[in-house]
Amino acid sequence: MRRTWLELRRELTKTDFRDCVDYVEIDLLWDEWLDRLRRRLLDGSYRPQEPGRREAAKSNGAFRVITSPAIEDVLVYRTITDFVYQTARRSEPRGAFFGRRHVKEPVGTKIDRLSEEAYESFFEIWLRYDEYRKRLLRSGLYEFILITDISNFFESVPHGLLLEYLAAYRLPREARGILTQLIDVLRPASGHSAAPAIGLPVEQFDSSRTLAHIFLFEHDRRVVHFLGSEDAYVRWMDDQTIGVKSRVQARQVIGMLTRSLASQRLTLNAAKTKALAPADIAKHFWLDHNIKLNKLEGRLEAGEDPRSMQVDAADLWEKLKEQGTTGNWDKVALRILALAGRTGSDTITLDDCRWLLADAPDRSARVFEYLLARRRFSDYVALFEWFLVSENCLYEDVEANWFEALLRVSPPRDVRPQIKRLATEFVLGSPRGTKRSASRVPAAMLLYWIGDGRQGRLLESLLTRRGMLDGPTRRSVAAILCALWPEQLDRWLALAARQSSPHVSSLIEWLTRVREGEAFRPPAPLVFIKRPWVLQEYVYDARAWLRIELLAISPNTDLRVRLIEQAERMFWNPLRPTESVIVRRLERKLGVRFTPRPRRSGQRGETPGFAAMPLGTTF
Repeated sequence: MRRTWLELRRELTKTDFRDCVDYVEIDLLWDEWLDRLRRRLLDGSYRPQEPGRREAAKSNGAFRVITSPAIEDVLVYRTITDFVYQTARRSEPRGAFFGRRHVKEPVGTKIDRLSEEAYESFFEIWLRYDEYRKRLLRSGLYEFILITDISNFFESVPHGLLLEYLAAYRLPREARGILTQLIDVLRPASGHSAAPAIGLPVEQFDSSRTLAHIFLFEHDRRVVHFLGSEDAYVRWMDDQTIGVKSRVQARQVIGMLTRSLASQRLTLNAAKTKALAPADIAKHFWLDHNIKLNKLEGRLEAGEDPRSMQVDAADLWEKLKEQGTTGNWDKVALRILALAGRTGSDTITLDDCRWLLADAPDRSARVFEYLLARRRFSDYVALFEWFLVSENCLYEDVEANWFEALLRVSPPRDVRPQIKRLATEFVLGSPRGTKRSASRVPAAMLLYWIGDGRQGRLLESLLTRRGMLDGPTRRSVAAILCALWPEQLDRWLALAARQSSPHVSSLIEWLTRVREGEAFRPPAPLVFIKRPWVLQEYVYDARAWLRIELLAISPNTDLRVRLIEQAERMFWNPLRPTESVIVRRLERKLGVRFTPRPRRSGQRGETPGFAAMPLGTTF
């Protein structure tokens, strides 16, 4: 499980609905934490916890429910599914794709892990899949391309049949029992009604995707056998693309797909099933746009002046708007957004962003990142204000994404009052928008990130109002107060403990032990550097700095030395105004003064770094 955790700790920084410090206590207390979990697994006392659930946007008013399991359940679930996949992948079809971690080259050669850059951008994976699919389109053997998917796939997977399929992959009986408990607790909720043993949770760590992918292997084999060749079939999770020679064959294949899926109690999505002729293929997959974007991105990677491609980006954007929302338009729109951001183009207007937010709310994070990359902060605030009053604000994850994106940038002083006002409104519980809780943690984090020290009374009041906050938000507010005013740590933790929550009790335990100077073995790296999707620079976000500030409470000499070393590495990046305020607090906590020094040879950028010197040193 340790190897699984080392993978998860990096992935935690890339998920939605993140913890305020990405569960730093597990890094610090790993041996002790794992030993407790292992004993419970072995003696049979382990029981999964009831998960959190959030609504994530889809198009046309629809949404998917994202399940957020307790962190120990994430680890157990992932460990079991990774074990199964290592055996099952030997019988995996060449043209089947399913997740971010396990992905294959266009012709099917497996690679175990993506590069950091590829993981950071989901489109790197989509493009690999798309290239594989284009080989199918260009082969000349097929007159039509059949596209289809499965209706409510994750919600329809029957547990009994899934476990029957997994038995072929040598999953131990005890692990199968634990997996049964997990999927029973985490499966889609059904209110107060009795729920049948059906459905996998939609979560963000690929565990359910792995099981769902393996569940379709039998279906894949039947399809390939019917077609007579693997080359005519490609699948991305439940989206299937099949090459056929005529509309007659297309109808035959549709019939076979319907029967094959029905044998596993699944249903073909008739509304999304289409047989595309060559002209329709080019339009649906936006082949011309994708080819041009590939060439422009190649020129960027080759070091060509980005400004020379601004006209190309504007031309592609205008043609996309002319052709309308057909096929994979939203994926292409996001590629153009990335190109415009990287080339310094403002061709995407505020009205364009409003259109994207209304018609493709599931792409909201990328729209927000584009505006921030262009430093269009006034448009950024105006877009959110419009969204809140436009009757398009149906999704709590869009609200959360707006706050999350700001945790990686330093807003200019002229817009900070507006941003603080919105953060305060949402952390208290906004009467506007969805009135749901997903945005409260990032809103609280934003008050920490750009606050001026005058938010203490507001944050304290949140802890004193019984029943007002859920566990993750209560944990976040308490952690922020402890970082800003560590001399009152006992007070903040006592206030947080008024409402019981596993999130809060874990925070109390590890912060108390940190304050007492207990010796820990800090993880490496202690924090992760990030490269936002549309930016060509690396940044540390607010959660990385909050981790450092909380650990700086410790009087333990060895830990403080590690923190100083980590801070010096963070200072090799250009120091932003929001970070400068945190640095001053760190100086007081660690008893050092970070002074400018020349950047070392071979480091990115030209901004000076900092060296740590004891406070009181004269120069």
